[in-house]
Amino acid sequence: MFKLRFSVVLVLLLVVIGCQGSYYKTLPPELVPIAKYDEALTTLVAVKKSFNAAVSAEGNPAVKKQMLDIGYDLFKRADGALAVWKTATDIDKDPAAEIRAYQAAWLELSNALLQMGIVEVK
Repeated sequence: MFKLRFSVVLVLLLVVIGCQGSYYKTLPPELVPIAKYDEALTTLVAVKKSFNAAVSAEGNPAVKKQMLDIGYDLFKRADGALAVWKTATDIDKDPAAEIRAYQAAWLELSNALLQMGIVEVK
């Protein structure tokens, strides 16, 4: 139950960040991708701090371990997504960045599908 709630909150935060448009209309077009990435990174750091505070406040060691196990996987996946996003913002500067971004996104997607049991290897 905690895993589902936490993952939904994390995904919603990242979606909300991507949907904010009024701030970005005031920026030059070439700075918008970097500004969106920076905002997503800042939000992820804030979520990690809140998560660490929640884990520290938890008194039950079994629940604390479960929170850490779930949080580690989700934050690892979010960090991977942000790494892909950062690579994608460099596409204009480096032609090979587009290929690296695609490869990293494909790797993250395939790992997530396998870990969630949506895709099975037989």
